[in-house]
Amino acid sequence: IINGVRVERGEIPWQILIVIGLNTTYPTTFDCGGTIISDFYVLTVGHCISSFNISGIIHYPDPCKSNIYAGDIQRKAGVSYPVSKFILHPSYKRIALGLLNDIGLVKIVGPFQFNALIQPVCLPLYGNETNKRESVIVGSGWGVNSIQQISGSYHLMRTDLKVQNMSNNECKEDIFQCADPA
Repeated sequence: IINGVRVERGEIPWQILIVIGLNTTYPTTFDCGGTIISDFYVLTVGHCISSFNISGIIHYPDPCKSNIYAGDIQRKAGVSYPVSKFILHPSYKRIALGLLNDIGLVKIVGPFQFNALIQPVCLPLYGNETNKRESVIVGSGWGVNSIQQISGSYHLMRTDLKVQNMSNNECKEDIFQCADPA
């Protein structure tokens, strides 16, 4: 997130930072965000936990070299939890237009110790969700106040997004109207 609003400690207690290590001989990591969904699992995007190619070399995210940081708004601060497993959606796929089923789970070795600063995300029960046609949602993630700060330190940020809700069928129709090559 660039130009978001800096989050206060405890404001978004389900947002975590995943520092992902690779299966390489040199120490390389990259960061991704995620959402605590239970005492052992984090929901994240699939492209953060899938293999990728750089200059003809395939790199694999290594759970044994990865950690999750929860409970703070500073990068690599808060409580550190070692990762035990990455679980990529079985139908994840890179295609010319982007990614399909870009979702995955990260399992930690031991359970999250829930407190005021570390909590699972609150989701409505199935059938109780309100689906207003236009609503404001909060997007959160790790970012900076300006593009000039990208090489500096990251903080937990949020931004208010006005989105138009739609059913799964409407979403599929809308996407394929733009992306269907036929």
